[in-house]
Amino acid sequence: MREHIIENFNIGLITDIEAKSIPKNAASSSLNWLTKGDRIELSGGYNIVGDENSGVGKITGLGTGETVGGADVTYRTRDQRLEYYDASTETWTENGTNLLTSAANGEDISISHYTSAAGYYTYISSPNSGLFKINNSFPAANKDVYVSGTNYKGYLKATDTRMYMWNTSETFKNILNGSHKDTQDEYTSTTGENIGTGDGILVTFAGTLSNITGVRTAHAVVATDTVETFTDNRDGTLTGSAGGTGTINYLTGAISVTFNTAPTNLQAITADYDYEDSNATGITNFGATTPRVANEGFFLPQATGGDILNIFLYNQELYAMHKTNTWLFTISVDDLDISNLVYRELTGMPNWRAGVATGNGIYFIDTSNPKEIRFKKIRVSVQNNRIEPEITSFKLDLSGYNFDDGVVEEWGDFILFSGRTNGSSLNNRTFVLNEKYNSWDVLDYYVSCYTKNGGELWAGDSASDNVMRLFNGYSSNGSILNNHWEGGLTQLEIDEIKKFKRLTINGQIQTGQSCKVYLSYDGGGFNEVGEIDSAGSYVDKSAAVTVGSQVVGSSEVGGGSITSVVQAYNYTREFRVRSERFDRVKIRFVAQEAGYLSVSRIGYYDIKKYGQKNLKRYRQVIT
Repeated sequence: MREHIIENFNIGLITDIEAKSIPKNAASSSLNWLTKGDRIELSGGYNIVGDENSGVGKITGLGTGETVGGADVTYRTRDQRLEYYDASTETWTENGTNLLTSAANGEDISISHYTSAAGYYTYISSPNSGLFKINNSFPAANKDVYVSGTNYKGYLKATDTRMYMWNTSETFKNILNGSHKDTQDEYTSTTGENIGTGDGILVTFAGTLSNITGVRTAHAVVATDTVETFTDNRDGTLTGSAGGTGTINYLTGAISVTFNTAPTNLQAITADYDYEDSNATGITNFGATTPRVANEGFFLPQATGGDILNIFLYNQELYAMHKTNTWLFTISVDDLDISNLVYRELTGMPNWRAGVATGNGIYFIDTSNPKEIRFKKIRVSVQNNRIEPEITSFKLDLSGYNFDDGVVEEWGDFILFSGRTNGSSLNNRTFVLNEKYNSWDVLDYYVSCYTKNGGELWAGDSASDNVMRLFNGYSSNGSILNNHWEGGLTQLEIDEIKKFKRLTINGQIQTGQSCKVYLSYDGGGFNEVGEIDSAGSYVDKSAAVTVGSQVVGSSEVGGGSITSVVQAYNYTREFRVRSERFDRVKIRFVAQEAGYLSVSRIGYYDIKKYGQKNLKRYRQVIT
């Protein structure tokens, strides 16, 4: 009699070779299970962020900025609407009314956060919408700073003291446009502007700063009656030196101060402030003189590879990815010497959301060869210190998937690649690379775009006008019950015909959860051998185990929500099996309810061998 043990599940999903060839602790097929090193576990579900919208739709843009205090402000776009999330009321509120043009209805929208001495701002644009500037302390207001001849409408990224735009409505789609460099010292100061006159009784004075017109925005605001002075907290509030309070709207210039003691009769109330005109010398001015001088804008044609789809900053270099080529852009410290060269041919991606820059490299979906779709990473090679692309998806057969609308994001130790199954009209699968184990799993999250809010991962739904908080709890939202995990087609390390009598499964289970266990012999159909039920006597209820407190490299499994931390119990479930004679066997787990479930050990016991011969159905009969 022999036994065969499977544990330490750190390999993940392998689909590019036959199930009989994969390691014993790998998966040959899985959906909505995660590889966790010492175990496999049912993936967390999701919940809707804020008020839920019914019906079909699509989130076309999702991005998160921050305020001076570090609070996250998340924006989303759907149809013609730009909305922000109010965490205090847990609702989405529209900025303006149908801010996006009808031509931009359904168009992907880019959202980029940018911080400077002038404030904490978010910029929003697409080829047919506009170029909107929002101070994150006032997410309900905006300024459309688009001016033809000064800047563009298109996809944008504000990074490295510049704004970059591509795929614009005003230039060819293979041109990379760069703005003026933000030196953060080209602001205009106003001093002693009158905003009221004291009468010895009034304590509150309000007005509008006269120079905050057009695209100008205010910052560094100071107000005083020469006795009490109000200073700018950079979050839209002013604090008086004697306890007074005030507000300032940086976009409109509306200011109000309430003194602790009424200013004296005829005392002038004055304001000092700086203002930024980003269309003059800031990051929304793309102009340049001839010849170009330092810190001005530029445009760089990139003649091969098709349209520019996105740019990624890695290792102090900027990579512009096209459909079939990747270009490398660098600029000298003095901002004069520009290099714009092809980095790699036949290295590209299908759309502008199909890549992400991380500390470990640029991950992207490479569809430059449609017959061989790959997930790749551009990184510094350890062999020669050069920046080289490498395949990360060599374990996966991706021939059954379409990534025309692919989306890539980093979260903790996870890199997520979203696409769709062939035949689907919208994204319905997400491949998850765990960088710690170099393992792959597959989830059926429907994702059109991603953003990170605090320790949570949020995703725009590709099928509705909702935003989802992913890996959140174990509710039945979405398709958490559409799940399975299948091991390899294993010989149990015995190259003989065999039978076994006992199958033992160890792991942890939450109250209310159950899981069916199936076996398949030699490629045949699966037969149920029994069920793991949280109510079973084999579950140790004497000591609860807190699970869901950590996802690899990030915060709680649910992304930080307290609903993700649950109590589970250890189980050891033994099945009496009267197996047929077989050469290879495959196991399958299917969770039946919403709730935590893991498998940490699989044991085949009482194995009886029948020699090295073919199965009876394969033997040739000679007559």
